[in-house]
Amino acid sequence: MKCLLIAALLLLIAGCISATPPPHLANTPGAPVIVDGDLVITAAFRVRAPAGWRIILGAASAPPSVTFAAPDNCALIAVSAAPIDAPPLPNACPSVQTQMQQVAVNGEAIMVYAAADARTTAGVVASLAAP
Repeated sequence: MKCLLIAALLLLIAGCISATPPPHLANTPGAPVIVDGDLVITAAFRVRAPAGWRIILGAASAPPSVTFAAPDNCALIAVSAAPIDAPPLPNACPSVQTQMQQVAVNGEAIMVYAAADARTTAGVVASLAAP
């Protein structure tokens, strides 16, 4: 008898559970992004971060983008599937070479903004490829 009562109670409780997931469990809007170690794969491009640099992903509602920040925060490289503005560096940083370039990836224009040494920038640009 107790088993039957417990089974009925569990059935009653199960009937109260919402059939749709609550909003905070829904997927984030936007294209998926995969970060595998230092490799970032977006819907528009794949690119490798410089060794030891932080990876900062763009907003899910914006075109695919990623920013790489040096450990001391005094150099950065931004890669985007849309035109981008130059991200600011902290005032305490020494001056660094900046450049903006457009790289063709899979027939699409990918923008690269760099405030970093030329060798590191060239390594990031060389790693750009189709997803």
